[in-house]
Amino acid sequence: MTTLAGVILGGAISFLLSRQQIVEARAQRAEDAFLDRNRRSVERRFDAYADFMKRARSYRNAIRPYAITEAAARDMNALAQAADAAGSFISLVAESETTLNACHKILAAIGASQELLHDPDTPSREARWSEANDAMVLALRQFQAAAREELDVGGVDRSWILTHGRPIGQTDGG
Repeated sequence: MTTLAGVILGGAISFLLSRQQIVEARAQRAEDAFLDRNRRSVERRFDAYADFMKRARSYRNAIRPYAITEAAARDMNALAQAADAAGSFISLVAESETTLNACHKILAAIGASQELLHDPDTPSREARWSEANDAMVLALRQFQAAAREELDVGGVDRSWILTHGRPIGQTDGG
């Protein structure tokens, strides 16, 4: 009888331990799945933000010169369309309102510079071109800072990103 009671007690303990291990394994799998989804989300946003920044910076680099030829204007139109397409994806993956708003500012700056680009009044266009460039630079910096904050990228302080290089609206003096 004691042997039978020992077998039953041992079986019950074994059952309880295996049940506990099963519960812990499920919890671990659920946590791993959550971490994997989070990692993929961060990677997806990072890729989208990097692609958008690359396209928006290509556009910014194209609009820097003051003398714009018709061929350059066609290239700028293509770059603007590419940046706009990449910006559309941002609204699908962004998890921060600040990042989304900064993206919209870049797209608005691109739109404003496109209007200037196609302005038939050349002297008026040239007079406002520097302002359009500055607006684009500031919008890019704001997006970069917002994306870094959303993705929890450390290292460079937000204020440095926003003021790096020539301060917007001010002369450098040096």
